Amino acid sequence: MTEPHNLGPARGSALTRLMTRVLVWLWNSPVATSWLSFGVRILGLLVLLPIVLVVLSTAEVAIWLLFSTIFAIQFLADFGLTPTFVRAVAYSRAMRLDPAFGPDGGVQIDLQGQTAEVIKAMRWIYTWLGLIVLMLMGIFGTIAVARPIAQLDAPMEGWIAWIVVAVTSAIVMHGAMYSNFLQGAERIANFRRWEAIVGAVALVTACGVLLLGGGLLGLVLSMQMGQIARTLVNSHLARNFADPGDWSRPARYDPSTMSAIWPAAWRSGLGVAATTLTLQGAGVVYAQIAPPDAVASYLLAIRIVFILRDFSNVPFYTKIPILSRLYKDGEFGTLSDIAAKEFLTTIWIFTVGAVTIGLLADPLFAFIGSGTSFVSPWLWFLIAIAFCVERIGALHIQLYSVTNHIVWHISNVISGLLMLGAMPIFYKLFGVAGFPTGALFAYVTFFLPYAAYHSTRTFAFGILRHWVSAAFAPLSVLAVAFWIALPS
Repeated sequence: MTEPHNLGPARGSALTRLMTRVLVWLWNSPVATSWLSFGVRILGLLVLLPIVLVVLSTAEVAIWLLFSTIFAIQFLADFGLTPTFVRAVAYSRAMRLDPAFGPDGGVQIDLQGQTAEVIKAMRWIYTWLGLIVLMLMGIFGTIAVARPIAQLDAPMEGWIAWIVVAVTSAIVMHGAMYSNFLQGAERIANFRRWEAIVGAVALVTACGVLLLGGGLLGLVLSMQMGQIARTLVNSHLARNFADPGDWSRPARYDPSTMSAIWPAAWRSGLGVAATTLTLQGAGVVYAQIAPPDAVASYLLAIRIVFILRDFSNVPFYTKIPILSRLYKDGEFGTLSDIAAKEFLTTIWIFTVGAVTIGLLADPLFAFIGSGTSFVSPWLWFLIAIAFCVERIGALHIQLYSVTNHIVWHISNVISGLLMLGAMPIFYKLFGVAGFPTGALFAYVTFFLPYAAYHSTRTFAFGILRHWVSAAFAPLSVLAVAFWIALPS
């Protein structure tokens, strides 16, 4: 009788090969590694934030969140150069030259094969940007934190922490050129993977410092040193992935390269600054007029919604270099299909995340015994609705930007002006809820219609597939949650 075959080792070997292939794919996937990186930031909410809320006083929590807000605002000094340089690096590495680049009055760019010139321009610009950030943080940042620091039990500790934030902000701004290159060169997996590793180390360090009694200063030192470490790692990666000598050439101002980059950059920068400065700046203004507990609650909600926004952006934003290359190569059908799919994924990740946070925030804060409370559920869902509308519009603008016909300056400046006019009025009517209400007013009346007009007339989107599933449905879910959460 024939002996039965032993399939155990073969099956085991096949399973091992399959698992190896999956792990290798995850290790090299831009989407997977980006989610891993943002997952570390989510862990900051789930692990570090509860420790912060329990260990630090309410005034210390408020100043830490204010530092984080100002740290985010300082990136506005980039003035739109990051997305522009990401596209510029992608264009410089494109395989096909298209002299008719940019429809409907788009800015014509020919950077093919000019990666070294783009790098030289970045080095020159970001050296100056680092110095500008240091100056702005030293003057206007110091004015913004003076009153909240004075409310601390140990103001000197607060001032030392602020100096650390100001100096590291300048270093991080200078190092932004390395992440620009890595993203434009489609090295997102390497960039995000190391970002996650460094972020995890910084997170563990910060938790240990807090538990050992390091206080506010120890928390700030550990987190900011993590930012510097990430910059150093990005520098190493960028130099390794670039062609030999590209990063060692003298940094200089090159009129021809800047003439190709600056028209798109200033439009993006002015647009992003107009709305982001208004949204983040509202928190800084609120810190000057409200008590520490109210400031901590509101800034915490804004910090969480920005992290949720960034996390949900992963599916679409990791595709931007690919979309830019597809546009450059004339593959518009593939571009539209990819964009529509990632739109849907991005908006629903944001929506599900917002609902989950709204349901679990109060029980979790009560469970950990936090001395700082979260905003009311109805206020959280109002903030989420405003940011969801903003995300839908921003995705359309970002997609349209691959044509290099930049309209950020129009969409966001007008929206920012509408916010500036509406927020004081709504603040008088609704208190702190006036900030998201003013933002929502600007997004609904101008930002979203304007963004959608430009995007949909250039790229094909189906009404059912896109507008119903990726806009109306998620907004309806958030609106129902807001209505249920309203106080009776």
